[in-house]
Amino acid sequence: LKWFQRNLWNTLEARWISQPDSVYRAENKFLQLKIAQQIGFTIPATLISTNVREIHKFYDDYNGQVIIKPIYNNRFEFKTGSQLIYTTKISKTELEKLQESIPLPNIYQNYVEKKLEIRVTVVNDRVFSASVDSQQGETTKVDWRRERLPFTSYNLPQTIQKKCVDIVKSLNLSFGAIDLIETPEGGYVFLEINPNGQWAWIEMDTGLPISDSIIDFLEN
Repeated sequence: LKWFQRNLWNTLEARWISQPDSVYRAENKFLQLKIAQQIGFTIPATLISTNVREIHKFYDDYNGQVIIKPIYNNRFEFKTGSQLIYTTKISKTELEKLQESIPLPNIYQNYVEKKLEIRVTVVNDRVFSASVDSQQGETTKVDWRRERLPFTSYNLPQTIQKKCVDIVKSLNLSFGAIDLIETPEGGYVFLEINPNGQWAWIEMDTGLPISDSIIDFLEN
């Protein structure tokens, strides 16, 4: 079914927000981090490995301030439904359990302290930025998706806006939902980009005209 759909999409004469093949390619988190760094984004120190010794060393190098997240999709599908896998700080106990078996390949990154988390929605060359105060509660400090928190519009510096547009274009997309951290010192750290991310709740919370921008893109 997947290949039928991809073959069908490639033969349709339609205007896409982003070509499906480009969306699939852009979901590669390794590629995202590589391009983000090339563009000039700051990214967290990152290890992608199944080597327990390397993982332990990385953990010790960053004094246990390490998060773990999946290499591909944050949503796992089961016969009975789906489950969202959140970004999580890994504990020493959990790290020790890795020695019991060869761990699955995951992304390990040093935990970056946050002032705010920012969702940047890019439609072609238009940039819509919104922030969430994920640090207001313990539940959402590592991953704001654990609770429904309100977003507010955010004035992102032009230099960072340009980088957001650049990474979308570098991935051959016309749309991207980018997750950034604003650090307590006022810096910006790139986490990842969702080439097909949700945006309606951002518009409802902030009034940012994302849907109008998508309509304009598809009509022109």
